[in-house]
Amino acid sequence: MKAYTLGITALARQNLWQEALLLFAAVPQPTIYNYSAAISTCGKASCWQIALCLFQAARRKLGRGALDVVSASGAISACATAGEWRQALRLLRSLPSLRVEPNVYSYSATITACEKGTQWMQALDLFTCMRAGRIQANVPLRSERNV
Repeated sequence: MKAYTLGITALARQNLWQEALLLFAAVPQPTIYNYSAAISTCGKASCWQIALCLFQAARRKLGRGALDVVSASGAISACATAGEWRQALRLLRSLPSLRVEPNVYSYSATITACEKGTQWMQALDLFTCMRAGRIQANVPLRSERNV
């Protein structure tokens, strides 16, 4: 199954997202790694609806315990790329019920989605939640870069 994941990722790097999804469809029994690669591919292609469908399919087929923060962050990032801040926020908030612990990448992608949707208060609230959860931001704030 690792070969499928590598193939999906290689196709995505060449912007061949449709071919990558066709390869994913050929996987006999997809693992979370296969799903994560396909979800990430959708994010790069701005296909947030497909990314969310794949995330939901992974949840149904693999079970809640099999989901991971990589697949979740990929789905959130796909929403962020398309400026779908409501979907990104909804998915981030659902992670604890899916037994997935949000990390800096899932928060950052959601904050980016809120930024694109000009939802500054939501973005600030998320940053506050990150700090309360002791999740360290991995990049400086814009105002810090300009100082």
